[in-house]
Amino acid sequence: MSIVISKKNKFIFFHLPKNAGSAISDFLNKNENYYMSKKIISKILKRFSKKDNFFFDHYQNKLHFFRSHVSLSYIENIISPKVFNEYFKFAVVRNPYSRFVSRYNYTKLVTKNKNLKFSKFLKNHLNYDLITDRQYQFLLANNSTIGVNKILKFENLENDLNEISNKININLKNFKKMNASTFDDYKKYYDLETKNLVKNHCKEDLDFFNYDF
Repeated sequence: MSIVISKKNKFIFFHLPKNAGSAISDFLNKNENYYMSKKIISKILKRFSKKDNFFFDHYQNKLHFFRSHVSLSYIENIISPKVFNEYFKFAVVRNPYSRFVSRYNYTKLVTKNKNLKFSKFLKNHLNYDLITDRQYQFLLANNSTIGVNKILKFENLENDLNEISNKININLKNFKKMNASTFDDYKKYYDLETKNLVKNHCKEDLDFFNYDF
């Protein structure tokens, strides 16, 4: 249940992988009504379908099922305009160079492939051209502008979360990251070729969110 659409506190959290999203969504969901019931249903859905999340839109009188990492425009297209426009929307972005190193280390961990080279991982991964790797595109609304009310930075996450506590009516001071793959300075993983691969692939992210190497 990574993406969180909260009727209780009227917000939508969009989950971009490797940006502390699992920890944030878990923390937020625990403040929702019927948390355990939703968690059980989500696990059942995930076992039989790729759609492990759901939201009942009472304006449409319709139950929506969707995946945890769907884009902002996807949600905008399925839920009622009243919910989408009135709810406070936010997401966490991260420096793409650091983000790919985190994904690389996580991949090595889950696949138990200690010999996987970063350059090979990066080239293979970028070939998939996933929308979740293009953070700017992921957060675009149908009007071609960023659709969230607040962009949080992974690098300043604690302060940014505290800033929105009043907006979403949840005390985020006790938030702790989870699923964090540890690694040293991300710059050590790159050579000129891999640096340019990320620079070209994530140019919009680097420019719009003001990141560099």
